[in-house]
Amino acid sequence: IWSEVLGIDKVGIHDNFFDLGGDSIKAIRIVSGVQKHGFKLAMNELFKNGTIHSIREQLISFESKVSQEEVIGEAPLIPIQKMFFEHNFTDSHHWNQSVMIHRKEGFREDIVR
Repeated sequence: IWSEVLGIDKVGIHDNFFDLGGDSIKAIRIVSGVQKHGFKLAMNELFKNGTIHSIREQLISFESKVSQEEVIGEAPLIPIQKMFFEHNFTDSHHWNQSVMIHRKEGFREDIVR
């Protein structure tokens, strides 16, 4: 998993994740990869212990069971949905986030396209 995420052919059990170029995004990928193999690893353990050797005792075996049955009935709103409906927006059918980017020298239209 480490080799794949870090893009390194060989990773030793005493090599430090962050010394090999690891960062928070790659740590998430490591934790996800560990889960795919039936183990759970807390993110803070990877940050605290940084080597395969030191996190080996922190791995917890688990089996993820996600129901694949049809969901029937009403589903409660998640917090962001509740907030949206509680604010009673004038144009609730239209919702977006916008940003304006400015560059003193301007932009080359061909590159932007």
